[in-house]
Amino acid sequence: MPPQTPVPEANYAPKWGGDTRPKLPTVADERELLVAYLDHYRATVEFAGEDIELVYYSDEWPEQDFEDLSGPFEDVLATWHAICARSREIVASHALDDTGTIERSGERISLRAVLLKMITEYARHCGHADFLREAIDGATGH
Repeated sequence: MPPQTPVPEANYAPKWGGDTRPKLPTVADERELLVAYLDHYRATVEFAGEDIELVYYSDEWPEQDFEDLSGPFEDVLATWHAICARSREIVASHALDDTGTIERSGERISLRAVLLKMITEYARHCGHADFLREAIDGATGH
């Protein structure tokens, strides 16, 4: 089999300018990889600190995240950072096989499964944001 011809760099979509996200590890233990990927997607959702519309939710107004996008971005971002920090503390203090209960179904779920679910959720939203970003200026965040 002949060697694969390298793809010219110009054929790839350009990366964002000024991307400050940490480089993802390619070789690491399971916990380091899971946490690094989750933090990478969290940083991607932050979308380089750009002033974007806000998302809200309450039990009394479940559609608020689509119907009311007002409020100071900095306040929401600070709250989200605090929640992410608390999440990191919880992850650091438990084994990946530790379990909790899914409130809606009562089923048991491991921390490993929670981390994978969060990574996929962030990745899905990052993909949506990437489509929008690329449509605006051609840059991608992957």
